[in-house]
Amino acid sequence: MQRRFNILVPLSCPHCQAELMSTLDQVQREESVRCAWCGTTIQLQNEPPPPAMMMPESQDFLVL
Repeated sequence: MQRRFNILVPLSCPHCQAELMSTLDQVQREESVRCAWCGTTIQLQNEPPPPAMMMPESQDFLVL
């Protein structure tokens, strides 16, 4: 039997900035979570990550 690991995703409440923890499964199912401090309900959204920046193929550049 394959064991499944659940990954914790740190979040912050948009209203009171309290630190919250959710699981990757909850984010993928786009569930809602409630802040324990202020009671704000937060709808989780499964958004694709931003595209990675491509480095130029030429080695004729200076990285500062």
